[in-house]
Amino acid sequence: MKKYNIYSLALSVAFSLAFSLLLAGCSNDDTYSNADSKSGGITFQLSDQPSGINSKAVTKNFQTSFEVGDEAGVFIVKAGKVVGENIKITYNSYGYWSADESFDYATYADAQFYAYYPYAEAVEFDTTLDSPFQTYIDTFQPQADQSEAVAYEASDLMTSYAATVDATSRTVSVYMHHDMAMVCMELPNHSYTFSNDELSTYVVSEATDATFKFGDNNIVPSLDDATQQYRYLVNPLATANISVTYKNNGVEAQATVTGIGEIGSGNYHVEKIDGGVKLTPWTLQEGDFYMNDGTLLAKGTTLTNEQKAAVLGVVYKIGTSEPVVAADSRWCHAMVVGLTKTQNTWAPDINPDDPTTTALTSAQNSAGWKSWYSNFGLSHLISNNASASKIVIDELEETGHRNTVNWSLVPDIISSANAPKITDDSKKNFATVFKGIYQAQQEAVPVPTALCTSWYVPSLAAWVDMKNSDLTAVEASISAAGGEALGISSKLSVPYWSSNLRGHETMWGFTADGTTSDKLFTSLDMRKNSRFYRWILAF
Repeated sequence: MKKYNIYSLALSVAFSLAFSLLLAGCSNDDTYSNADSKSGGITFQLSDQPSGINSKAVTKNFQTSFEVGDEAGVFIVKAGKVVGENIKITYNSYGYWSADESFDYATYADAQFYAYYPYAEAVEFDTTLDSPFQTYIDTFQPQADQSEAVAYEASDLMTSYAATVDATSRTVSVYMHHDMAMVCMELPNHSYTFSNDELSTYVVSEATDATFKFGDNNIVPSLDDATQQYRYLVNPLATANISVTYKNNGVEAQATVTGIGEIGSGNYHVEKIDGGVKLTPWTLQEGDFYMNDGTLLAKGTTLTNEQKAAVLGVVYKIGTSEPVVAADSRWCHAMVVGLTKTQNTWAPDINPDDPTTTALTSAQNSAGWKSWYSNFGLSHLISNNASASKIVIDELEETGHRNTVNWSLVPDIISSANAPKITDDSKKNFATVFKGIYQAQQEAVPVPTALCTSWYVPSLAAWVDMKNSDLTAVEASISAAGGEALGISSKLSVPYWSSNLRGHETMWGFTADGTTSDKLFTSLDMRKNSRFYRWILAF
């Protein structure tokens, strides 16, 4: 077990202990001066010995400071006898410690002073021992629940060796040392903190529902927000293990921290469970690689064969869209385009011998088939069967995820039973072909579903975003990962499907021809035209 000296980060915090008579008559505007005590009193300074644990009161990155109201205890020894027993001292708003009695220099010039923290009513103090507090330390039991500051502070025992009065300054410098051992546990938490404006932290893995046991007893450690470490103080003589159960992205996991008895007084051990905490600063860019475990690689990275195999796609847009975020607030960071394309139709081609594929008759359309899609959460873009020139590019919404999911839920057979607007028994299949392609994509290229959307077909808005992206960087990264080029910098010989309906049997396609809607978009018969699918996702 690797252990560290808890006091390796020294705490240069000084505190004063002055006799209470000096406080009489002080207002909030009064200040305390060291000179005030020289009329007969002794000034006390308590500081962390340069080897200390993250300690009492306020703890931040293993640095300690005391808070107003914290209480410590002092024992005074002369000629081997205790002449001041368990004197309570309190840290006050003036920045020093006060007691209920005065300490005259002439009386205590040859005395030895011992301090401990936090104060307790009963403390065993034996002057025959090298460390008079040793018995108290050995039997001290930190609290089981250390999650709240007051309980954590009460568990972090500090004591001192003997200190004497400096004759010149009449100051007693008491060096405190921490007597407990600390277990620092980092549960899996891998997050990207983006420098991009208004882009929230992207959590790749995060332990939740964590519970802890020390031996057979339930315990609750404190959690340090800055480091995301769970910290638990134990008596250095303890030998039990700490067992941890938690969920990592919803999956149950367990771990055991052993060797606690080896840490020793005033030391700490960091246990990185399942990789521990990893906070990665990142500037997200178009062209960055999105990996199959949800992690990122920067564009321009020279990929190994193993990394190439793990690339899911390439970031083409920073940020997503309101419809995507409405589906899941975590999907707000970026849009990713996949590496491959598939050529196929949306629906079965018309077969005169199969009535489930034949074209709709006028009577069937009038009966309700012309708006069959409205029964399944789908809608056509702008007016039914409108021309591409009617599409206003700036008003397009990236609804691809919603459209694709709704399409994947359309039943194989559409009839009056599941589409009430249809009033005859004709069975027209508008879903089987697409659902097979959709399912094949999800199985062929699995995604980390706890972190991102499933693969889906871009809407026209997404295709416009892709064309307006840093295509040079995006195409370079697709090529570096061994993918098939987008080819949308100029007119496509074979259009891409979008997930936007044009009518009851037609879809909008993307041709990448020019910049205006009549050039960019075209009408495609979902039954007859075999076009390319290009899959995207959002994370």
